Amino acid sequence: LERLRAENARLSAEATALRDAHDRLLALTRELQVGVVVQGARAEILFCNDMALSLLGLTEEQLMGKTSFDPSWSIVREDGAPFPGADRPVATVLSTKRPVRDVVMGIDRPGRGDRIWLLVSAEPQLGADGNVVQVVATLIDLTERKRLEADLSRARRLESVGRLAGGVAHDFNNLLM
Repeated sequence: LERLRAENARLSAEATALRDAHDRLLALTRELQVGVVVQGARAEILFCNDMALSLLGLTEEQLMGKTSFDPSWSIVREDGAPFPGADRPVATVLSTKRPVRDVVMGIDRPGRGDRIWLLVSAEPQLGADGNVVQVVATLIDLTERKRLEADLSRARRLESVGRLAGGVAHDFNNLLM
């Protein structure tokens, strides 16, 4: 009986420690300014933090259980070409069991009518048998940077046109003289 009480006390202490560690991990991921999405071995979404929900423009209910292969995702590559489900970071990790880092993806957010640009990295979590148990993906918002790059590119094109026009005007002026 004494041994059962001791074992029960040990298990209770372990359960409390595990619950405390779980709570600390949840608090940490909720405070990150990076989206975190954990997906299972079939790419089903098991966990996400608040930043991931905000970035993707979805509620937790809309996101949980969804997969990377869901046809409702409208995702494009950096050049604007469609980004097939089998080529996306989580799918690549599931097929290769290797990390995928720094993939730029454009995601059209449902209900908002806009596109967000994300830098996505995905890391496999392997089981004892060497198979992928889950994939942890991080999402970093690049939208503002992409806007600034587009504005800079537009400004450079306008500058080039201005120089060309100035050169033509100069040459025309010389002809008139």
